[in-house]
Amino acid sequence: DGGDLKFLRNKLFIEQGKIQFLTNQMNDPLIDLVAKNKINKYQIMLQVTGSLQKPTIMLESSPELTEEQVFGLLLAGSEHTTLQAALPAM
Repeated sequence: DGGDLKFLRNKLFIEQGKIQFLTNQMNDPLIDLVAKNKINKYQIMLQVTGSLQKPTIMLESSPELTEEQVFGLLLAGSEHTTLQAALPAM
């Protein structure tokens, strides 16, 4: 129960998480994960479904931001930071 995903400057709290190992695909478990947190004025949600080798990752915010802005918010603490500008500094 519980836990969090830590990014450089922020974390998302796991609200739901399940990993299921199937006998015919032990190296490729099924994932169902939802993590959320409020960062600055934004409610951020990360959802991961599918398998370890073929995950579907959805990143959303309210109010709405682009995925790049959400990544900038998670990694650099600002929705105005682009990944291209933030990565060399990290």
